[in-house]
Amino acid sequence: MGQAGSALLCCVALAAFGLCRGVYDSNLFAAPFDVIAPRYRSSAVGVMLCCAFVMGAAAPTILASIAQQLDMATAISGMAAVYVVAGLFVLIARYTTFRRDYYEEPQGQP
Repeated sequence: MGQAGSALLCCVALAAFGLCRGVYDSNLFAAPFDVIAPRYRSSAVGVMLCCAFVMGAAAPTILASIAQQLDMATAISGMAAVYVVAGLFVLIARYTTFRRDYYEEPQGQP
């Protein structure tokens, strides 16, 4: 959306971001429970939320700093590149560690 040449293209990019963010958020808490034992789940959620809020609070400052050095469109596109790289790390982790770390719930337990 930072490199959009028109309002329509920007709106399409924003809609795509919203859809992808919704898919991400819908799995945010369910996915870690596949690899974390029940006794550690609340701590894991706490750490995960702490990291999310710290990055969410720092992002505007980082974005403004990049925008001062370059321009706002490049800064927004750069932040999008960070999401893509992070997504690649998640995919790599999924294919290299998921089977080893998968936690199977004991039968008869809720």
